[in-house]
Amino acid sequence: MATEIEAVLFDFGGTLFEYGCLRPAMHDVLSRLFERVGLAPIGATVSAAAYVAALRKSFSRYVGKDFYLMGDLFRDAALDSVELLSAQEVISQTGQGSLESSQLWVA
Repeated sequence: MATEIEAVLFDFGGTLFEYGCLRPAMHDVLSRLFERVGLAPIGATVSAAAYVAALRKSFSRYVGKDFYLMGDLFRDAALDSVELLSAQEVISQTGQGSLESSQLWVA
């Protein structure tokens, strides 16, 4: 008797890939993206914090969807990272202080 597959589920955290192994590559990719859109160079810690905050925002937008492609979620997180860091740059340039990596939370 054949079994019909109704769904395939993946756990994000370390099941499909190991986050620690991707850290250098992700920083490189994000740094290139940020440079391409004209953002000032930033360190790996702030880059990672911005991406994690943006990824949380993307997850919250996607959680209710019946179907989505992971590439779309990751693209949105990258774009949200740019938006977050652009706001950070404006804050810094206007002398209003700056966001620390611990403050990079986007709801």
